[in-house]
Amino acid sequence: MTVPERIHTDLRDLARYQESVETWARLLERADPHYAAISVRDNTTGTGAFGGALEANKKIIKAFDVLGPSRGAVAILEQGIIRIDRAGVYIVAVLPASFSGGAAKTYAYGVYKDGGAEILPGLHGHRVIGTGGDVGAAGMLAPVQLAAGDELGVYFWCEDGTQEVVFEDGCFCAIGVPDAA
Repeated sequence: MTVPERIHTDLRDLARYQESVETWARLLERADPHYAAISVRDNTTGTGAFGGALEANKKIIKAFDVLGPSRGAVAILEQGIIRIDRAGVYIVAVLPASFSGGAAKTYAYGVYKDGGAEILPGLHGHRVIGTGGDVGAAGMLAPVQLAAGDELGVYFWCEDGTQEVVFEDGCFCAIGVPDAA
């Protein structure tokens, strides 16, 4: 290979390398992950009695006591909420939510936004506590479209009574899905 041919080859390789670096930079810029998490372990404090057996009497879980990692979304521990700072699709999860309550009572739960005004699709469930008042587990995970400024919270209510619930263990998080466009 002559010197001019070698220089031409090296310049071509350099151009491919530069293109590769630019591609990775675009991918990383687009990924720009946004997430926030809060969790609780071994909680023993209940929500207090519910005002009735209707969804309208739901209460937000404020038992979270560990502030997890966050970037581009804000977890507010004492309020039990995660505030979304950038619109997009997020994977929202409450795992592995364990809770206890009144014996043989049915509890409903879900992730709502904006002070409990709207339940998020795919993030709702029911669990019957055994006759001994045992600990139940309830996990939720779903992709949802969120707007900047949305505030998310985990809510519970007793469907067949007013007995409080004790949210004992769990992690509540929102993880932004990178835009693939």
